[in-house]
Amino acid sequence: MIWTTQDIQQFKELNISVDKVTEDLKTFRRGLSKQSLERAATIGDGISVLKPRAARKLVRFFEDAQNTTEVVKFVPASGAATRMFKPLLSFLEASEAKDFSFSAYLKSHVEVSDFIKEAHHFPFHDTVLKQLPADFSFDAPASVILYLKALLQSPGLNLGNKPKALLPFHKNEGQTPLVFCARGSAHTCCRLTPVASGSSAWSSKTSSSPIGRSHVAQTTHSKCQS
Repeated sequence: MIWTTQDIQQFKELNISVDKVTEDLKTFRRGLSKQSLERAATIGDGISVLKPRAARKLVRFFEDAQNTTEVVKFVPASGAATRMFKPLLSFLEASEAKDFSFSAYLKSHVEVSDFIKEAHHFPFHDTVLKQLPADFSFDAPASVILYLKALLQSPGLNLGNKPKALLPFHKNEGQTPLVFCARGSAHTCCRLTPVASGSSAWSSKTSSSPIGRSHVAQTTHSKCQS
């Protein structure tokens, strides 16, 4: 790869070496190799649990560091929920066509009809219903469209545009914790929770779970419940 003087100057301004940029471009070209998953990680086998003293030490380290550095943003380990809701988003897009046939679409897109049948099982269902008329039911195509818009778009819950970490995870004793909270702790969400970007939840035959750059989110237990 031949770099211009302007390129090299830009790398210096970004504090990136020429070798690093060259290697990154090679990775883009050849792609990332797939890992063969062997088993789910468990405590003692891929997952380490911090003892209270060690956890307090790390919290103090962060609190001291934030006085001399700037906390820019929180980057969750998971991405946006667009792919997760893709069939439903595609349905909404298709429903805007003049020649749209509700029954024909459901017949050829079973995942959408299955969702409609099972919607009441999802942890976000009750919250969606609060956005809709009290007598709402899935008895008409317009009702289904109304429900999905309340679920996926703004000014509804807008879950189609939120990170998966901020989606209701499951129903648990009358509460619906977010994915972020369910992943972070089985009991509570700490005010300061380190999250490893790019970390893996699996043990692999080819390598151990990588830990990427650590980011910290400030949250409270109350925000972890809907």
